[in-house]
Amino acid sequence: MKFYKSTAGCGYRQYAIVTPLRKSSEHGYDYLCIWTNEKSFAQIHIEGEIVEDLEDIYIEDVEININDYSISKTFLFKFFAENFSFEK
Repeated sequence: MKFYKSTAGCGYRQYAIVTPLRKSSEHGYDYLCIWTNEKSFAQIHIEGEIVEDLEDIYIEDVEININDYSISKTFLFKFFAENFSFEK
C-alpha cells in the first residue's frame, strides 16, 4: 500500500496522509484519508473518508508506519487493507 502527503485545501503546516483508491472520472484519483491535521472551515480531508478527484500536484510520496495511526486498528481498515489493492 502506498501513502502520500496531501496539501490540497490545507493551510500553513496542515496536511493529510492518503492512500489511492481508484482513478476518478475527472482528472485525478480518489484517495482514502488515513489521517489529517487540517482545520479549515471547508475541510477537504476527513479521516476515514474519500477525497475525490485529487490531482497529483497536491501530493508527494511519504513513508509511514500505518500502525502509528488510529485508523489502522479499525475493522473496516483492516478489511480494506487485506482485500483491496490499487497501485497508482
